[in-house]
Amino acid sequence: MSLTLTVLLSLISAAILAGRVYEILNLTDAATGFLLVGGVVMNPYILALVAVITLCCGIIIFSQYKVVEPYYSHTSKYTAFIAGAAMAVAGILAAPYKVEAPFFIAGGMALLIMAGAGLGKKKSDYLVMVLLLAFAAGLCMDVVTFNVFTYHNTQFLTKVLSYMCIIAFMLTVLKNVYVPSKFSRMMIYVAGMLSFAVCSMMSLADIICYIIDGGQSLVYLLMKIAVALFGVYAFDNAVSAIPDKKEISKAKKKIEAKRFEAPEETAEKEKNAVQEKDRVVQHTETFLKAESNNQEKGFVDTFAGAELAQMFDDFAEEKSEHIQQNDTSAEYLAEKVVLNENAEDEVLKHEMFSELFGSDTKTEISVPQPQGILSETRSFKRFAAPKLDETAPEYDMLKSMFRGEDTSQYDVPQAEETKADKKRSLFGAKKEKSVKIKETALKSERKEDIVLKQPELPDKKTFAAAQPKVSKTKNDTKKVVYKKPK
Repeated sequence: MSLTLTVLLSLISAAILAGRVYEILNLTDAATGFLLVGGVVMNPYILALVAVITLCCGIIIFSQYKVVEPYYSHTSKYTAFIAGAAMAVAGILAAPYKVEAPFFIAGGMALLIMAGAGLGKKKSDYLVMVLLLAFAAGLCMDVVTFNVFTYHNTQFLTKVLSYMCIIAFMLTVLKNVYVPSKFSRMMIYVAGMLSFAVCSMMSLADIICYIIDGGQSLVYLLMKIAVALFGVYAFDNAVSAIPDKKEISKAKKKIEAKRFEAPEETAEKEKNAVQEKDRVVQHTETFLKAESNNQEKGFVDTFAGAELAQMFDDFAEEKSEHIQQNDTSAEYLAEKVVLNENAEDEVLKHEMFSELFGSDTKTEISVPQPQGILSETRSFKRFAAPKLDETAPEYDMLKSMFRGEDTSQYDVPQAEETKADKKRSLFGAKKEKSVKIKETALKSERKEDIVLKQPELPDKKTFAAAQPKVSKTKNDTKKVVYKKPK
């Protein structure tokens, strides 16, 4: 079927060649290039019919082949080399006379690179892209800006149709290499056959008629030959893109395999979706159950039993440097008194927790103290996994304390002396003792023995000054009083 349809399109192209030769010789005004009567080939209906027939043949040939994969005709490298060389030579020779000649050189160089290196993820692809872009831009500028005529001029209309087919064919080649689709190979077949019919056949008709009329412009002939050879390169690509029987059978097998695999894949996806839904439901139930257990334990069990214990553990990890045992200076004693006052408050708090929760667990924790070289680490009692009685009077006070609120409203004088009072009296005695030591140290620094010598008199008699008396004034100065010499 593919061979028959390709032969049919080839015969249509040959008919276009014959009809175009007849039009140029018999139905066209040589001076203006206008048709004297209705055209045979240059008729809108005929041109549209040729395009529709070519498209239908492509659809029929590629109806059973819809494989999406990159395609590039490596067997067309010889025709690409011939077409590229012809376009480059024509552009070089026509450069002094034709404005579009440099663009033909760019197109010829692109075809030569494609013939040698090919296309598809290569560094040379960037250069091919640039050259083809310049070539397409030059063709458009030629028929829009450089050499503009009316479409009634058959020569100009032939040039426009040829340039349109060239650009369309190169776009389909690049699409097959970089953005393949189900119909990309069909598109290259259709564009290739149209390029062959328009570029090759119409250009060949112009060459034949130009020679018959006795034309002597070598540049004109080279430009037409280059366009005709490009049509041959497009025809070679179109024929190479036709899938053979093996490729069609493989494509059918892939399609059938996908049809059979589709229900299994659907069932697998549904199964995975159900499993994922069950997993999410199970995870949610586990989370809600754990959350309900935490709520049953109460406020202190979840907050004080975990957060406060973690806070005490963090304090215990922050170890500070210990001070020397033999340091008995006045500054150290004064700092120690301040630390004792802070420690007293911490002891009262922990004693309150111990009496309330009834825990005898002892753990060494560090008391928050001023940062410096005089910081100490002390050991106090703390509760482990406390169980708070919400009916206890201290519950509201502890709750306010954990929230950082004022707890002065809960201060109630105690009737009996508790362990906290004993601890407070113990710290008071230690505080008084430290103050006495400090005062003794300060007094010992104020007393000094001063011995002064009396200067010698002219009669070489010496006078010994009595022991001076030290008297303390408001400014804590020392006054020396001398006795009258005898």
